[in-house]
Amino acid sequence: MGRYNNPDISQHPWVYDISGDLIAHYRMADVLPAGFNSIDPLNNEGLEMIWTIDWEGGEKDYIAAKARHVKGNVGVFDAMTGSSVWHTGSDAGASYPPVQAHMIYVANVAGDWREEIIVCDVSTTPPRILVFQNDAANPHPPKQTQWEDPLYRRLKHNWNYYSPGSYTRPAPVRLDLRVFLEGPYLAASGTMRTVLCDSNWMPAQSPFEEDPVEVGSIPDSVVDWVLIQLRKEAAGDAVISQSAFLRDDGRVIDLDGSDAGVPLHVFRGTYHVVVKHRNHLAVMSAAPVRVAADSTTVYDFTDSVSKYYGERARLLAAGVYGLYTGDANRDGQVKVDDKNDYWWIQVGRAGYRSGDFNLDGQVKVDDKNDFWWKNVGIGSQVP
Repeated sequence: MGRYNNPDISQHPWVYDISGDLIAHYRMADVLPAGFNSIDPLNNEGLEMIWTIDWEGGEKDYIAAKARHVKGNVGVFDAMTGSSVWHTGSDAGASYPPVQAHMIYVANVAGDWREEIIVCDVSTTPPRILVFQNDAANPHPPKQTQWEDPLYRRLKHNWNYYSPGSYTRPAPVRLDLRVFLEGPYLAASGTMRTVLCDSNWMPAQSPFEEDPVEVGSIPDSVVDWVLIQLRKEAAGDAVISQSAFLRDDGRVIDLDGSDAGVPLHVFRGTYHVVVKHRNHLAVMSAAPVRVAADSTTVYDFTDSVSKYYGERARLLAAGVYGLYTGDANRDGQVKVDDKNDYWWIQVGRAGYRSGDFNLDGQVKVDDKNDFWWKNVGIGSQVP
């Protein structure tokens, strides 16, 4: 992109796809906010120090840049159109007053997967450092930080005025998991009941605070929400927590109903896989599972007790295993508290209840006698 030092010619970017085909181009003078480049009111000078930036924490990267050939404004722009997503300036659409940016830098400062713009502003004496972040609510919970990726560290530590580093988040890995829950499991058919979904009792928002995502509609044949977590160490913190749906055949599916594997934005490597349910005991893979970008990793918890960390699972039928039910308060133990503080209070009620241990939409004596009673004293093996 360039102007060839002609003040009447606007900076003009061209955007190409991975095949080298031109997919977009535009004049910066036509798309920048009014007066963004103070050295050139017409904005012909355009932008410089252009970084890629993960501004929203989603799939799309934007560009962050400052006004070219001047200590001036900074902004976040859509690379396909050049339009401003966020910028400083004096125009009506500005999110912050004008600055005099001498240098800018982009990095994940807040640790929420999104990136921020770090600005050396020389409008004051001495100069000050400003950090601009996306103030909108993050639609995603904190994920594995980019700083754990050696490529990200190299790009962010080695750059210069004319060649800032750019970084694109890794392609997602996909996990194709199969899990059975003891409560709704139907031995005659080898499937699980879907009463909660069929009766519209199942909420559109995930019950897990780690990823309380909300959907517009729930796919067919869904049993309930589950939470997938990945850990680098067996007793370590989760590097990602992501809500998903459990289908009646035991397949864990994405929120759009796809059963091609749940996409997870983590770096390739090995992870312990944890599956949680709101009133069944959490389970974890017996050993770390290897995942890689642009590939699907299959892990079936249903066919062997050896698949479970601690080798403890409920035998549902010959050669079929699942998660123990009865943990109404999600503390990892089936105890008297689950009966007294949840089942007893909810008995006789219908709907989406933690004391409904067989997920039939009714809290009844059967939930206590047939499920809680035989599991009391059992605890999750997940450390």
